[in-house]
Amino acid sequence: MFRLRPSGKKLLLVSCVFLLAQAFVYMGLAFIGGNHRVPSLLHERLVSVTGQVPRLNISISEKFLQEGQTLDFVIRAEGCTPFIISPKILAHVWNVKQNILDCVGGGADCRLDGDDVFLAVDSSCIPKKKVLFDEFVKKLEVKGFSVYATQSKKIFGLPPKASILTTALVLRKNYSFLVVILHGREDNFWWHGSVHDDLKGNNYLKKVGILLSRQHFMATEGAIPKFDLVDAQLLEYHFLVPKDIPAFLRAISDTSSNFIECDYKRADTFFRTHGRDQSITAIRFKHQAWKMLSRAKRILDDLEVPFWLSSGTCLGFLRQCDFIPYSQDVDLGVFASDYKEEIIPAFLSHGFKLHHTFGKANDSYQIAFEYKKLKLDIFFFYVDEEKGTMWNGGTEARSGQKYRYTFTAFSLCWTEFLELLVRVPCNTRRYIEANYGLDWFTPVTKWSWKSSPPNVEKNGVWPKEEWAKVINIPG
Repeated sequence: MFRLRPSGKKLLLVSCVFLLAQAFVYMGLAFIGGNHRVPSLLHERLVSVTGQVPRLNISISEKFLQEGQTLDFVIRAEGCTPFIISPKILAHVWNVKQNILDCVGGGADCRLDGDDVFLAVDSSCIPKKKVLFDEFVKKLEVKGFSVYATQSKKIFGLPPKASILTTALVLRKNYSFLVVILHGREDNFWWHGSVHDDLKGNNYLKKVGILLSRQHFMATEGAIPKFDLVDAQLLEYHFLVPKDIPAFLRAISDTSSNFIECDYKRADTFFRTHGRDQSITAIRFKHQAWKMLSRAKRILDDLEVPFWLSSGTCLGFLRQCDFIPYSQDVDLGVFASDYKEEIIPAFLSHGFKLHHTFGKANDSYQIAFEYKKLKLDIFFFYVDEEKGTMWNGGTEARSGQKYRYTFTAFSLCWTEFLELLVRVPCNTRRYIEANYGLDWFTPVTKWSWKSSPPNVEKNGVWPKEEWAKVINIPG
């Protein structure tokens, strides 16, 4: 029988204790979530575990943790609840929860650097009066932090009124911290500003070593649907994270959260130039159109079908931040790749009537609904990758003639339209000029969908043997 020498036994015992300790450390990394909220520090320290478990290397120094904890305590003392928004940290937390290997081999992707955006607070807890804000800053300065507040000038409403909003707090002690201020808006979403709106703020960020090239989260204005928070733990530190981490990461990925504000100055100019229709008919239409758009938004959001304001409704947004009273319908765009068969049944189950369907899902498709005598048009858009364009189709029911409306390829941005969070083409003006020409600012009450748009062209004729499928008008 093989026997260990006393020294071997001692070595084996030490090894076992070490491996057991490693196991407990890794267990401490496990995501512990709950619906209760325990506001505290949002960081994690260096953890490197090898052997039977993955190697994890999300690293940060203890001094950074200590400063972060101090910052966290001061902010919470003001009634704020800071929470983590760093994609790097959140992805790691989710991976640990799912037992997925990440950060194998270390490297830059496994380090949380000082210029990573990872903290956010709701603006409601940041003092707005200068005297109170200065007191808040002094409390941070007493703890050794230098404080700089970046700002953005926003214009809201008709008549337009300017507001100066604090968009971020830049704090520096031995390390730099960037705390994003999220502003609650109507329709249950947060707005955040862009670091590029404040030139002095940009210079200060560079001075404290925060690289603007890394600030994807605040590269532009953004909109994020509000989310629930849960308590999570890494080692002995508690922090708050979005309850649905994958959904949050999708919401802020690439340009998904980009936001553009309606141009209220332009709208004011439009109404001063052309007047505002205050007739009972116009008021009734706008009220009913808003209700229909709100209901359509809820249906498409539930189906997870992205849509945007299109045609006349998009023109109303760009020109006057409102519906166009004489249009008498609401127009939406949807990429054909996002089409779902559940769309029509879902609208019918919510009180809409099918007005017509034209085309096929893969060619010139259009669905029109009726809701309390108003028409809702949903146009499906197709991508022509060779030409770098996008297009939607139209069909003349009596002849089967097909039409094609071509646009320069576009991406989508969030906006707030009449207190609803919806999307519009980011380059809205170029989109509208393609459809309505350079004179889009001037109202035109007579409009032919077959000949008036500058970007329309005939696109063949549906074969008569297909009419029963591609031209559907319920009796």
